Amino acid sequence: MKYPTLLIFCLLSFSSFCQLVQISQAEIFERSALIVEGKVIAQNTFRYPPNQMIYTTNTINVCKVFKGKLNFYTVEIITKGGNLDNEFKKENELLNLTLNDEGVFFLNSNPAQMISPETGRRLYDVFGNRQGYIKYNLLKMTAASAFMSFNNVVSGVYPYLTRMNKQDYVTIKRVCNEAKPRRKH
Repeated sequence: MKYPTLLIFCLLSFSSFCQLVQISQAEIFERSALIVEGKVIAQNTFRYPPNQMIYTTNTINVCKVFKGKLNFYTVEIITKGGNLDNEFKKENELLNLTLNDEGVFFLNSNPAQMISPETGRRLYDVFGNRQGYIKYNLLKMTAASAFMSFNNVVSGVYPYLTRMNKQDYVTIKRVCNEAKPRRKH
């Protein structure tokens, strides 16, 4: 009786890890309209009227552009979940950002054409969800996404993205943490 219970537990545990299907880095790069390096400097949680789901807009202070054109020095990324009016929703298998997170974001315009309730600008989705975000660990100067890692941001991430794009990146700001982080509910 002990083994069937263990088997069921293992299968249930394993199934939660199987929800993320790997997308090739080439496809993520190719299908992203905008690829930027930046830092989460603000978050605003809201309820989207058509489906009443809670979403968070994450304002990204852009430092570098690896692909695409940028109209502003910030972009707003939408993620599912958040904390609104004492109601907390979190999608574990999806990308969850926090203030001061820093890295590279592979972006596309939101297909539902959702607009930021705070700025009125169109929101971006991260392509491939967690796979479309390379998170930096600035203490160790390393970086990682869902299925890949880099031993060094400067000698690993930058050359990799430059090679994928076949052209150099554009530096918008030398330092990403110039703006002060803020959170709104």
